[in-house]
Amino acid sequence: MIKKLASKPFQMKHLLLYCALFLLSSAVTAQSKKELSASLASALQTYQRVTLKPDLDSTLGFMPPKMFDIVPRDSMLAMMTSAMDNENMRLEMTGIHYKGTPKIKKAGQYHWALVSYDGDMLIHLKGGESFNGIMMTMMKGQFGKDNVQAVDAKTIKVLMQDKQMIVFKDPASTGWSFIEDKRKSGGQMQAALYESVVPEEVRKAVDKKKK
Repeated sequence: MIKKLASKPFQMKHLLLYCALFLLSSAVTAQSKKELSASLASALQTYQRVTLKPDLDSTLGFMPPKMFDIVPRDSMLAMMTSAMDNENMRLEMTGIHYKGTPKIKKAGQYHWALVSYDGDMLIHLKGGESFNGIMMTMMKGQFGKDNVQAVDAKTIKVLMQDKQMIVFKDPASTGWSFIEDKRKSGGQMQAALYESVVPEEVRKAVDKKKK
């Protein structure tokens, strides 16, 4: 009987310690989720700002780091600069409109989310009438005829509807990586690129979510 009574304070001490540790763990988890959500919200705002500016060098900061193992950063910047403004056309991103609040999930050591958005851009054509006609046809084929409008003889407006980006974060990194899944529309090359730069755990989680 004495032993039982003597053990009660010991048991109560352990119970209180367990409760304290549980509450501390819950508070840390809640704080961590709050910090992750704030971090992603800030990253999305920055991405929108630098993309619309455009600040291509800053935009590269949102690419998955492994992308630069395939194409060096300087080469990627040169390619993007040329694609945005060349002898045939100049592209101008005019809108990125996020839809809803992304739900952050865990896959292995990574955090990830799907970000839905609509976008729009202007294509300022520099070619002749025949070239401009070909470009109009190509854009309608790629984005759908209802999403491509002629603003004037030299300008095309393109609406990008119901787009989705995959964002993920390595715990060792302070930033988020952004990439669009173009495996279906881009063929084998885009599929190989996606699998090379997106962690396997994230790919599996995304594929499971999309089923």
